Amino acid sequence: MSLLNRTLPRQSVFLFLGLLALLPIVVLSTANDSWLLVLILLLSGGLYFYHLKRTAKERSNPLSLSILVLLLMIAISLLTTFDVMFSLPRAINLVFGVLLFYAFLDVIRASRQLLYAGVLLQLGIGAAISAVALVGVNWPNKFSIVQPIVRRLPTLSTGLPGAELGFHANEVAGVLLWVTPLAVVICLATLQRQMTLQIGWIRLGLYGMTLLMVSVLVLTQSRGALLGLFLGLVVAFNLSGLFALPKWGVAFLLLLGASVLFGLAFIPAANTELSAVIFEEGRIEIWRRAIATIQDAPFTGVGLNSFRRTVHFSYPLSFVFGFSQVDFAHAHNQFLQVALDLGLPGLIAYGSIWLICPVLLVSVCISQETDELRVLAAGVLGCLVAYFVYGLTDTVALGAKPSFLFWLLLSLVIGIWQHSNMQVEAS
Repeated sequence: MSLLNRTLPRQSVFLFLGLLALLPIVVLSTANDSWLLVLILLLSGGLYFYHLKRTAKERSNPLSLSILVLLLMIAISLLTTFDVMFSLPRAINLVFGVLLFYAFLDVIRASRQLLYAGVLLQLGIGAAISAVALVGVNWPNKFSIVQPIVRRLPTLSTGLPGAELGFHANEVAGVLLWVTPLAVVICLATLQRQMTLQIGWIRLGLYGMTLLMVSVLVLTQSRGALLGLFLGLVVAFNLSGLFALPKWGVAFLLLLGASVLFGLAFIPAANTELSAVIFEEGRIEIWRRAIATIQDAPFTGVGLNSFRRTVHFSYPLSFVFGFSQVDFAHAHNQFLQVALDLGLPGLIAYGSIWLICPVLLVSVCISQETDELRVLAAGVLGCLVAYFVYGLTDTVALGAKPSFLFWLLLSLVIGIWQHSNMQVEAS
């Protein structure tokens, strides 16, 4: 019997719901909550033995080897980090994300209806993050056109570990890129009747969530995220068939968007805050030190989340008006950060995920000419393109608290691809 036709095991539902229940605890954990690691390891062992009961075909997916290498490098990173307790929360979050990936995938691949429910869950989480961001972000002062709006928004102290004074706008923007392009594509598909939502309140809720996510993304004023959103939507619209453009039209839009947002990057900011100076002057210097650090520890990296501390001892920074000890959080490039955290083997595994997923999604778009799966595949690919562009100059580090949403997105990639394969085989 085909994997996708089998009855959904009760254990899969319990496992996924259990992980969702644990999600707030993991997000709110600190380095002092070492007992969480034991809990995660127990869940990992339970998931492993649970999957051993299945056939090899059911256990495997195109990302299995890459994820296995990442898990191995997580263990090695805890042996190489300068402080295990400092890196432990990132390791916990990363392993938890992998658990969510397998548990979520096990649910959504059981039926087309559960896949759609999984998509709505992803969008709902994105909308919830956007709602919290409205009152929890330290809004930057980059684009004068949105300042009258952000001045009226309250900035509350979140009290969350690592974000006691509020969330960083650029990180919020990066997280929303894992959801927003998909939401926009689905909205347009429903308007063009390429997808149907029978229940009216769900359709209205979808429109509202999409408007909220797009609005918050604009208010973050993240240049990299806005450029990524534009380019991701151009790719998604064309592959979904919503707006079919000739190749020269796509090239023109890509060039236009890049030119507009590149120009925005050089509009003088309304203030000279540290974040603006880092964006304009410091990234290249950070990248140089990141590359030098990778050369010092190419095979193991320096440990999860360690670069932000060790760089000040190995390669001191002196680029911003004497603020040599500024905490810039990460390497401002997703691939450099993975190499720093997990070494070159981890980078190869992570890079392979970025090579495999677009190939799978494009194959779905080619094989499904009019099906709703094509819309979903194009929307998810738009999310990946948007975050890839954003990740060239910024990143939400693997193991960061909101990074679980990235693993849910990868589950959707595999789930959509598997459903498409089943449909092609059936026809």
